[in-house]
Amino acid sequence: MVSAPRRPAPLPRNQAKSIQDQMSKKKKTSKSAETRKNQRRGRPGHHYHRSDIVLGFFLILLVPALGFLGYYLFWRERPEEPVPSISEAETGEIAPWGKDDSSSPAENFEETPEKQIGPDEQPPSFTEEELAACRAAAETGDAESCYLLGKYYFEGAGKDYDQAAGFFRQAAEHGHVDAQYRIGLCYDQGKGVQEDEREAAYWYRKAADGGNVRAQYCLGECFDYGHGVPKDTAAADRWFMAAAEQGDAMAEYKVGMRYTATYSMPGNLDKAFVWFQKAAEQGYPDAQHWLGRCYSRGDGVESDPEKAAEWYRRAAEQGHAASQNALAECYAKGIGVPRDAAEAARWYRRAADRGDPDARRTLRTRPQ
Repeated sequence: MVSAPRRPAPLPRNQAKSIQDQMSKKKKTSKSAETRKNQRRGRPGHHYHRSDIVLGFFLILLVPALGFLGYYLFWRERPEEPVPSISEAETGEIAPWGKDDSSSPAENFEETPEKQIGPDEQPPSFTEEELAACRAAAETGDAESCYLLGKYYFEGAGKDYDQAAGFFRQAAEHGHVDAQYRIGLCYDQGKGVQEDEREAAYWYRKAADGGNVRAQYCLGECFDYGHGVPKDTAAADRWFMAAAEQGDAMAEYKVGMRYTATYSMPGNLDKAFVWFQKAAEQGYPDAQHWLGRCYSRGDGVESDPEKAAEWYRRAAEQGHAASQNALAECYAKGIGVPRDAAEAARWYRRAADRGDPDARRTLRTRPQ
């Protein structure tokens, strides 16, 4: 006969309570772990951990910061190239027309009246009596007298940009075309007035419509770079051509460059050569360099190394760094001139002094 299993004896009350306390602690610990897991998973109804809150706040700040940085680096409108002042000569590297390179580079970089108004126009000079008479006429509203006084104070012996701008403005408001160009120049350069591209373009347009060749060129630059007017390449082409057809050397060079297909016009090296030649014969050094390049490569004309070297020399003697380097190459290789290592080294040094990177590289790599 099988006996029934015995029931275990009940535990003492204090031992049973201890076991219940231990089980309760286990449940609490398990629940706490589950709560932390839910917080990490971000389940609704649970509190987030402090580190998650800090991370979220950081991300909220980071997103707009990255958006602004992306706009600044990639989407904002930036100039296509380093742009010179629209009323200055094409490059700050070259000396004023007709000035040789015997002086120091600092002197060649200095802004001069020739750079601003071209090589033929000179500022007026007055005796005291003439100056007084001109002032008296200007007070009566005579536009030509106002214009002459403006020139006198802008670049003459009595240089005073504030007075110059005032007289140019008076003459310009009376319809004096050259004064309209000059007050545009004042606004362009910030001389005597606060610099203002829109005002400059406004007065350049008035003078250009009146046939002022320098204003036509400057207005072309305004449209080319979007200075004071919306950027418009076709309008720039028209104004450059208008100035070139009046014989402006800088405009002739600009039209030639555009025909090289570097800019907007369809490539036509024959036309480019013609315009480079026109500007080069007026002594414009950039055009002389490119004319030498045409003769060197046979672009738009039959190749002629001797003529290439001659045009490089003409530009080099005016301080054109790229032409100085090209002429040095001619002497180094005997192209168009007798081979002469000493003369090559001399021109390399002059080009390097003016900052030409090719000449500096050559002087570093070639044995002296």
